[in-house]
Formats: sequence, C-alpha cells, structure tokens
Amino acid sequence: MRCREAEGLLAPQISESLDAATQRDLALHLDTCAACRARLQQEYELDRLVMAAVTQEAPATDDLVARIEHAIEGTRRPRPFFFLQRRWPAFAGAAAVILLVAMAVSRFTAANSMHLLCQDAVDDHHTEVVLHEPRHWHTNSSDIADLVRRTVPGTQVPQTVAGLSLQKARICGLLQATALHLVYGKGSQQVSVFFMLQRELPSDSLPSQAAANRLHEETDSGVAVASFAQDGMGVVVVGGPEIAPRVADQLALSL
Repeated sequence: MRCREAEGLLAPQISESLDAATQRDLALHLDTCAACRARLQQEYELDRLVMAAVTQEAPATDDLVARIEHAIEGTRRPRPFFFLQRRWPAFAGAAAVILLVAMAVSRFTAANSMHLLCQDAVDDHHTEVVLHEPRHWHTNSSDIADLVRRTVPGTQVPQTVAGLSLQKARICGLLQATALHLVYGKGSQQVSVFFMLQRELPSDSLPSQAAANRLHEETDSGVAVASFAQDGMGVVVVGGPEIAPRVADQLALSL
C-alpha cells in the first residue's frame, strides 16, 4: 500500500468503517511508515478537537426556544383552509424540530458534567451493547492492544474482571473525550467499561481522587453506572445493578 492510498483510508479508520481486510493492509503500512502514523495521530487529534468544540457550550434553552417561537409568530398570517391542509406536514415537522431541539439542549444544560458523562456512557452501552446496533468491533487481542496505545497509552487493560472476560473493543466519544469502549461478559451478562484521558474531560466530570468516596454511582432506567478517576485516567462502568458496581470497585483497586 502506498502513502497516497493510506491517506484516503485514515478518515474511515477513525470512524471504524473499514472492512477487516483493508484494515489489516492499512495496519501493515502504518507499522512501516512513520509519516502516515503521524498523519493518523493528527487526524485523531483534529477529531477530538472538533468533538470538544461541538459539545463545549450549549445555548440557553429558554432563549433558543423563545427565538424560534418569535420567528414563527413573525411569519404567521391568515391562510385559507386548503393551504393549511397542504402545509400541515411542514408545520408538524417544524413543531417536532422545536421539541427535539429543546429536549437536546435541556439534556446538556440540566445536569452537571459528572451526570452527563454517565448519561453518555449509558446511551452508548444501550445502543451498542443492548440493542446491538451495527458497529465495527475489534476482538483480536493485538488489535485491542493497538486501540489501548492510541487512546489511553500505558494503561494495563485487564483481560478479566469480576469473573467477566474481555470480549471486544472499539473507539467512541464521551462528552469531549476520545474513549476506549471495552465490553466484558460471561454468557448473556455484559458490562461496558470506558477508558479516557482525564485531561480531555471537563474538570468536574469525575469524582476527586482525594475524596473519601472516589466512586461516583448512579442508576439510569435500571442500569447501574459508576465512574472514577485514577492516575490521569477516567473510567466509567455501565451494566446491571448487580455487577457494574463490583466491576468498578475491582478496577479502581487494580488499575
């Protein structure tokens, strides 16, 4: 594989949309080409910065909704009934958009960063693990080790924790951070563990290491989620209430 061809595959590599054969070919090229490895690292950094810029600051809900309502009022004029019939789908669509915008904005303004980080992790777990929506997962140990080096270098990821074995991994995003999403399981029981660099997250999104209780715990729709910070790394664990806190406790002690 030549550098020009490899450069065209860097963006799909970041989004993890390459097929297995192409990904292997790209990995072989990256092993021998320092320039393309550097370019890939730049692409990851750019992706992280874009994610941070998008999620850093949300507009005030009340002001946004008021401006939308004002714009609608300004264009409202008496219309014949047949016109309303023809335009009703558009009006319904506009109302749905306003509702979705209000819900999305309130989600990012109604709670602190610690809760939002946990909520993001629960959403990813539900989408990618519970609902099994299509994602490109890595199951090979060498591929997972490469993901670790790219996202949380120097971290010793355990192969088993609380009786669960490491099954698969992928890269995702939580809040402003690039996260390594690991899935541990046994039978039908599966737990998501997210590793991130603490410096990429808002300062108040993880419990203080100096606190008496370093583990932040929540329950969201019957799903348990726990987070903690350790040695410059943030960890979030999501799963069943009977297992997720135990996994988080063991990771906090072993990492």
